[in-house]
Amino acid sequence: KRIPASEWAEAKLKLPFRQAPVLEITQNARTYQIAQSHAIERYLANKFNLAGKNEIERAQCDMLVEQVVDAFNILIVIYRKVDGAEKKKELEEALGKNE
Repeated sequence: KRIPASEWAEAKLKLPFRQAPVLEITQNARTYQIAQSHAIERYLANKFNLAGKNEIERAQCDMLVEQVVDAFNILIVIYRKVDGAEKKKELEEALGKNE
């Protein structure tokens, strides 16, 4: 469910940590809210048997998720740069093209 910007100030007061995303689950006539992207991802992976069959596979799944987070954190900083030349230089460095 998307929350329109005009409704956000009121809607966020009902969310854990006052932020999105939130996964709502109804179970045994009770509704639960799960906040934080990685908690939601792990819940769904476990629910649908996508989290790995043993501790090594689960660790490998976690490793891949953390790598994506690391890459995203680098790219978001580059994306927010205003200067095009600086943005290009930092992107090339992140991709290892200047080595």
